[in-house]
Amino acid sequence: MRDATELPEEGSTNAFSYWTTRGFWAIADQALFAVSNLIINILLARWLSPREYGAFVTAYVVLLLVSVAHGGLFLEPMIVIGSSRFGQGRKWADYLAFVLRFQWAFAAVTTVALLIVAGLTYLFGGALLGSTFVGLAFAGPFIFLSWLVRRACYIEGKPATAAFGGALYLLIAGAGAMLLYRFDGLTSMRAQLLMGVAAVTASAVILTKLGHPWFPRAPSIDTRPLVREHWDFFRWTGGAGLLSFSQGMAFYLVLPWFGGLEASAALRAMTNFVMPLLQSDSALVVLITPELARAQRAHEFSRIVRWSTRLFALEGVICWVVVAVFRHDLVAFVYGDRYIAYANLLLLLGALPLLASRANVVGALLRLQGRVRNVFWSSAASACTALVLGFATMPKFGAYGAVLAMLVADVVRITVMTRLLVKPSVAGDNGGRGEASLVPPPPPTPVLELRR
Repeated sequence: MRDATELPEEGSTNAFSYWTTRGFWAIADQALFAVSNLIINILLARWLSPREYGAFVTAYVVLLLVSVAHGGLFLEPMIVIGSSRFGQGRKWADYLAFVLRFQWAFAAVTTVALLIVAGLTYLFGGALLGSTFVGLAFAGPFIFLSWLVRRACYIEGKPATAAFGGALYLLIAGAGAMLLYRFDGLTSMRAQLLMGVAAVTASAVILTKLGHPWFPRAPSIDTRPLVREHWDFFRWTGGAGLLSFSQGMAFYLVLPWFGGLEASAALRAMTNFVMPLLQSDSALVVLITPELARAQRAHEFSRIVRWSTRLFALEGVICWVVVAVFRHDLVAFVYGDRYIAYANLLLLLGALPLLASRANVVGALLRLQGRVRNVFWSSAASACTALVLGFATMPKFGAYGAVLAMLVADVVRITVMTRLLVKPSVAGDNGGRGEASLVPPPPPTPVLELRR
């Protein structure tokens, strides 16, 4: 009998069914969550003034900044450590209990911090932005929880459960936004709260279906080594995440200096057209990473890398062509005349999924080798490129300068990570623990496939 974690043989009917089914549910899960957030963003961009939508975008970008810490402390180490060491069963349940308990502590700190930001914003005269931060303070912890439990579904090999939660999120967020608009109650603050309600409901359903409690008892395993390992991950992946944030999302906070909140609103409105593909690619990388960690044979590892790279490249090219050719029609159809002046941004933004997906795959391979320090330095190079180029171009070109800086920075990140990947791993690359890697380093074949 084949072990539950063993991959089907390449070319077999079971292999085709295995990857087709899991890939379908992974894409469906991310698509459902992405569409829900996209609906809220489109409704806000279409029906609110650019200034109020800009306030929503600014507050949410701050949440994404906090999510850098959340991802480095919880999501990324859970994907690698949970998949490669704990598998499923009782050990996995204990490990997830450890993660959930610290997740709630992180949520409490986040809520307090965001409320302080809201108070300071009110104090200095930003009533609109301050009220948006209040909504985010209560919604943010549940948004983080939904991200975590969805990752847990992939580790347990149940992406369909994550997709079911996504359908519920879509129903609540979509219907709620429409009702708020119909009764003239759609605001940036209420939109944040609506996302929190959708997230907490979806999280409850997912945890119930997986059979895990909301507030688990203390795990029976020794958590002290796990705390150190998660912290080792955070030291490098958290820093890399902060640098990645500087590479792209930071421009939403800087653009108002040059063009007001309206400039951030316009950039986000155009990014909405490529965001679903960016998020679906992230879902596929999350699905692929545990399988790479469990792959025992060179041809299994190579096969996963080869096909994922080809898939991402194909969909990236298709996306670029569609948004470039139909950019004016798309903007007019979705937003009317409000952001038509920024339609040409899609000529540049269309390339973002193609580059970002490539960077995701290479970054996943480095993390699986435990070489998170390499990820950090790659992100440092790209972030410096983005900030230097962005601040040089945004005063004159505004949002166009920001997008150009993002694209060039992605090219730099891919180049540096690929060169580091082909170099042999050395002790200390994995965050200073002195181990070679979290999992056995993959053979050189996948790297050759990746560079095609």
